[in-house]
Amino acid sequence: MKPGTTGHDAMGLVEIYAKFNIDRRSADVFASQAQAIVATTRKHCPDTLRCDWFFNEEQSEGIAVMVHRNDTALQQHFDAAALLEVAK
Repeated sequence: MKPGTTGHDAMGLVEIYAKFNIDRRSADVFASQAQAIVATTRKHCPDTLRCDWFFNEEQSEGIAVMVHRNDTALQQHFDAAALLEVAK
């Protein structure tokens, strides 16, 4: 590894930023699902470098920030999301 590198090829990274409008009546359910996504991602997706969710004070908007090492890691993330659907 070259000095000053972080151990991955920045050109191969897949970054996703998603903004969600949340119905106030289902804010608790949405937050719970976000927590499950983060936990599942950490457990099953070692090449997902970042998986963070942020909510505004009113819990009416959410932003998901995800960084995957490459497109294969993105597919792993989608596969892990399918695990959440099966668990329902």
